[in-house]
Amino acid sequence: MVSIEQAREQLASIDAWVQSEIDAGHTPAAAVGIIVNGEVVFKGGFGLRDRERGLPVDSDTVFAIGSCSKAFTALGIGLLVDDGKTTWDTRIRDVIPEFRLYDPIATELSTFRDLLSHRTGLPRHDAMWYGSTDTREGMIARLRHHTPTATFRERFQYQNLMFMTAGYAAGKIAGMSWEDLTQTRILDPLGMKRSTFTVSHMEADANAARPYSYRNGGFELVPYRNLDALAPAGAINSNIDDLIPWLRLNMQGDETIIKDATRRELVQPHTVIPDSPMFPWYGSSEITHTTYALGWAASTYRGHTMIRHNGGIDGFNSSIAFLPHQGIGVIVLCNTQEREPAGVTMFGIVDRLLGLEPLPWWDRFEQVAEMGRKQLAEHKQKLITERHADAKISHPLADYAGTYHHAGYGDMVITLDGDKLGAVYGGLTLHLTPHHYDHFMVEVDNEPDLFFVSSFFSDEWGNIQRFTCQLEPALEATEFMRVVEK
Repeated sequence: MVSIEQAREQLASIDAWVQSEIDAGHTPAAAVGIIVNGEVVFKGGFGLRDRERGLPVDSDTVFAIGSCSKAFTALGIGLLVDDGKTTWDTRIRDVIPEFRLYDPIATELSTFRDLLSHRTGLPRHDAMWYGSTDTREGMIARLRHHTPTATFRERFQYQNLMFMTAGYAAGKIAGMSWEDLTQTRILDPLGMKRSTFTVSHMEADANAARPYSYRNGGFELVPYRNLDALAPAGAINSNIDDLIPWLRLNMQGDETIIKDATRRELVQPHTVIPDSPMFPWYGSSEITHTTYALGWAASTYRGHTMIRHNGGIDGFNSSIAFLPHQGIGVIVLCNTQEREPAGVTMFGIVDRLLGLEPLPWWDRFEQVAEMGRKQLAEHKQKLITERHADAKISHPLADYAGTYHHAGYGDMVITLDGDKLGAVYGGLTLHLTPHHYDHFMVEVDNEPDLFFVSSFFSDEWGNIQRFTCQLEPALEATEFMRVVEK
């Protein structure tokens, strides 16, 4: 156990250090909260929550916490387990009879435990929900049309839509919405009065952080991302003052809210997360035995058990972590997403609290980012170099415009504006430029790292009939069929 006295000594210069960290990471602002043995040893804000108006951050400033919301959804289901209304191994189809996945085995056998530990066989398919105005019911109805990339319970594949489904199912069992369940059973008992679920609350909040992106050597204000339908997977907005009692509940428990046995089940390893060559410190002596539990990730960090989760959505990054055997809990909230500033800062704080030599986390993440930029540049150059420049498209541009449909992803409407093809799909604006033959280079507005080649295909009479688009990186391009106008 780290003593409170040791913690205060290690954190003596934290103000200057965190400010230097967020400056190095090109982050407008960060809010930090630290617990040691149940006592708050630090909370405060750094930088500006609103650069245009010069407004500072404090522990009351609200940030979008993204996927750190998943632990709330898991705990909410745990409360229903405590009530005797369900179990971790209740089949989802017993709660949502219309629930279907592409794999019939996964359809029949998927339980809360499977959905909450990312092991249904389905890859992310994030393009389905990103910017979508569909309802939870609508998205659940379309799940059956999405191809898996693994067999049921074969391996870990992070999946937001499954958490949305789990939250929806929890609401059905409780006889209320997921929002009302979370509000009445978690936020209200913990006194989390500033925590909300929608973008509209953020926009109306006088002390809310604005979201930013750091590009081309400067900060750009980006829109708040509406996650209403996907809320159980990542829509909670909160601040340090509210999240401290939430973190304390997960570290120390409170049987007036949740049984200790249920709380412990939430952090037990369920699915192995494989090491990634992109992040060599996973699987090294620093971070080992990484697994996903139920709404939390569990691993060993420099010899100590760590429970944590990161969150990231347009212009926001968060990290909540605790070391149960050391009594350490850390919350970091940031208003930019590039290079995981919250996770980097969290690791640095933990290093100091453990009295260990700090690791060069910014340098490491910058190396990963640079490697990614290099690979993307090489891939794009290869597409350009190997292009058959003399192979023209087979139709006038107007022939490619139209509505194309995929049962899982919905409609893709391709339009002609002058001599340019474009499309808006969910939250993405696409630009299609003839590449060669009937293949087009697709680039995404304000997302320089998102580009791919898509293809159009004709029927035997030469009419453009279908269109392929790379919406899920783990799969081949998704095929959209042209909708024939009546």
